[in-house]
Amino acid sequence: MSAVLLSFRNPLALARPELSEVAIEYVTAADNAEELLVIDVALGMALGYADPLAAVEALYAAHQDEFVGHTGEIKLFKAEPTGRSVVRVFNLEGAMQMCRLALTPLAGEVFGALKGTEMGRAVRAFPQPARSSALVFQFPKRRKARRATQGARHE
Repeated sequence: MSAVLLSFRNPLALARPELSEVAIEYVTAADNAEELLVIDVALGMALGYADPLAAVEALYAAHQDEFVGHTGEIKLFKAEPTGRSVVRVFNLEGAMQMCRLALTPLAGEVFGALKGTEMGRAVRAFPQPARSSALVFQFPKRRKARRATQGARHE
C-alpha cells in the first residue's frame, strides 16, 4: 500500500523519509519577535508523517492538557497554498513535547535539533562578564638574593 492510502486510514502513518537530515522552519509572531515558533505542518513533516497536518492535530487532540501554555494559533499574513490562514504553532518546549509523544524514527533527531536551538539561544542570552576596570599590581620581587647559610642545619 502506498503512504497516501495508509494516511487516509491512519493519520499517524509514516512516510519514508528520503533525507535523514532534519530541517525545521521557525517563525515568529508579530507581538513577540524573540520567541521562536514551529508551525504544525512543518513539525509534522520534520517528524516524517505522511499527512503531517492530520498527524499533529490527532496528537494534539489526544494530549491537549499537556500543551497548555506551549501552543497557540496565529493568523498568517499570506494564506498557505492549502488555503489555511490560521495555523497552530508550538513554542520550542511544546514542539519538544510533541516529539516525545510522536514515537517516530525521526522524533529523536527532531528533539535534538529543537533542544540544540533552545540551548544555543540560552547561551547567547546569558550575560557576558564585563571587563574589569580595576588596576592589578604585581607583588614586588625580592631585590637581594637570600644568603646561603654555610653548614647550618635546622633541627
